[in-house]
Amino acid sequence: MIVQGAHVGHWVAERIGGFFDPACMTAIGWDDGERLTAGASYRDWNGVSIEGQIAVERPMVKGFVRAIFDYPFRQLGARKLVVTTTSDNERSLHLLRRLGFREEARLRDAAPGGDLLICTLRRHECRFLGDRHGQESVRSSRS
Repeated sequence: MIVQGAHVGHWVAERIGGFFDPACMTAIGWDDGERLTAGASYRDWNGVSIEGQIAVERPMVKGFVRAIFDYPFRQLGARKLVVTTTSDNERSLHLLRRLGFREEARLRDAAPGGDLLICTLRRHECRFLGDRHGQESVRSSRS
C-alpha cells in the first residue's frame, strides 16, 4: 500500500545517502505489509520543475510507479522531474533509464565515486501517467 510521511523520507535518505527535511520536503513510499520496500521524496518545487530522490529495495509495483509520477506531474503540474545520481551507481542509473529518465548534465569529478549526473524526465515523456507519452486519452462524444 502507498504510505506517506517523514518516516518514508528518512528511509529514502538513508538508502541513497541523501537527506530529508520534513519542513520543506514530502515523501511517498510502498509498504508491502511488512516494511517499506520503495520510496520517493521531493523538494525544491519552483513552479516548473521539482527535484526527486528514489530508493528501491525490491521491484516496484505498477501502482507505486504511477504514484511516483502522479505527485509531481498531475498534482503539482510540474513539467520536469529532476533526479541526481553518481556515475558509479549502476543500479540507480539502470532504474532511472527504465523509468524513462535521460542524462541531461554531467558534473565531472563532483561526487566521491566520480561524476554527478543530473537526470530528468519531462511530463510529456512519462509513460506512467496514462496513454502513450503521458497524454491521457481524450474521447470525444458525438451526438
